Amino acid sequence: MKKKLSAVLASLIVLATMLAACGDPTATTIPATTAPATTAAAAATTAKAATTAAATTAAATTAAATTAAATTAAAATTAPAGATTTSAGAATTAAATGGNGVTLDVSGTQVTVKPGGGQSFEPKSPVTIKFWHSQSKDNGKALTQLIGDFTAKHPNIKVEIDNGNDTYTYDTINDKITQGATTGQLPNVATGYENWVPAFVDAKISLPLNQFISGQYGLSQAQLQDYYPQMLARGVFPQYGNETYLWVFANSAPVMYYNKDLLDKYSLKVPETWDDFVATSKSVYDKSNKEVSGFVFKIANPASELWAAPIFARGGQFYDYQAKKFTTTDKASQDQLNMIYDGVKNGYFITSDPNVNNQDQQLFEQQKALFYISSTSSRSFIASDLAKGANGATKFNFNGTIIPHATNVKPVTTIYGGGVLGFKGKSQDEDLATWEFMKFLGSADFQGKWATFSGYVPATKSALESPDYKAFLDKAPENKIPLVVLQYATAFEPKIGQWQAGRKIVGDALFGVFQTPNADIPSVLKKMEDDLNKLVK
Repeated sequence: MKKKLSAVLASLIVLATMLAACGDPTATTIPATTAPATTAAAAATTAKAATTAAATTAAATTAAATTAAATTAAAATTAPAGATTTSAGAATTAAATGGNGVTLDVSGTQVTVKPGGGQSFEPKSPVTIKFWHSQSKDNGKALTQLIGDFTAKHPNIKVEIDNGNDTYTYDTINDKITQGATTGQLPNVATGYENWVPAFVDAKISLPLNQFISGQYGLSQAQLQDYYPQMLARGVFPQYGNETYLWVFANSAPVMYYNKDLLDKYSLKVPETWDDFVATSKSVYDKSNKEVSGFVFKIANPASELWAAPIFARGGQFYDYQAKKFTTTDKASQDQLNMIYDGVKNGYFITSDPNVNNQDQQLFEQQKALFYISSTSSRSFIASDLAKGANGATKFNFNGTIIPHATNVKPVTTIYGGGVLGFKGKSQDEDLATWEFMKFLGSADFQGKWATFSGYVPATKSALESPDYKAFLDKAPENKIPLVVLQYATAFEPKIGQWQAGRKIVGDALFGVFQTPNADIPSVLKKMEDDLNKLVK
């Protein structure tokens, strides 16, 4: 048993060293398409449902429904093309009647989450739980303040907050948990990502959450129905019997930022498809006498914004859970790599210096590029730099919307950002207190306030009704990007431990392409596919 655990922990350490930061939090603009309403009736939001798998081509059917806000509700999420049974739970559907819970589509399997008692847990004796997180500066201060609301209501639950005095990154936390698995120095709750989970489950340190969700102190039917279904489905792991190991905390997604002033200056429109995206990029490059490129992107750690999300938006998928196989030689992959390679080769796309942090964002702020694809979290940093003239930024009107999609493919993007992971404590009361705190972080009250402070995307429908959050949305047009996320962020990157190493393989392959004149794109993709599949054999 010790040998087995040591092997698992060794693999954990390897994965930790390869950790690349995923996207994170904040907000940006009203989409070009209809956004979810923020009225009380909209607490039951537009429903979009159902993914079906076709043999070789992913197609999805979208059904719309609305719900009355009484005792019955149904919520569903868009199932864009490419969200098939092998799309890592890309589309989720929630349907609920009475007290039957909600049903989610997780990787093509219908998973029903049963409601719990809806009660609040308070231990009879004081319990201390440790919370490790990577939120820093103003976000860290806001989080500490909100946790004060929790401890005020739970006098017997003390929360020890540790963010390394604003120094912890996701990499740091992953490393600390990996080391703590051998020393026994573990938190009860930590911020983290889906692809960390398998290693921690195999090391037998993760806290499974289904027992709590549907238990005495779990979520009521109304609370379950209040969640956007993709937020719940994100934490369900098909390879572990559809157990929930990740809970809601900070939610974001890749979106396309654009310089509205440049579009107006050159009489251009916000592109909806990838073909439009290329055409608009060429136009601004030509009309500006080659002073403005169409698109700037990073080639250091580009696996999320430059690869994963666009592949789904092209109707593709790159990991099959059933076959346990990566695919990067399909049409979607070829189209994506050809597009970015041709754009750079012909000058209307530019790459940032991989040795300069955030240079892609800075070039967008300096009006050197019309488009910039990044997390919703970038919204606040862009706005701050433009207001201050920082990093060479020149003030202009910017906005953001869903990333482009292939013709005849429904708009879609991935949902990411740090969730929270639970770890086994030393007593039942400690585990129940851990769940009570995790439940708080995902609650409508917390999500509304946290989204207002940080710009992350709220996980619940009722959070949109929060007066503070409504005021935040109305403060600036670019603050409305969460509405885009809630409507279209239904795809997930692979929930397998090997994906962390896979991100590096994708990143290295893409980086190499731009160092090679006349690169052989099919060969690059074949090697990428072979290298990825070596991870899962």
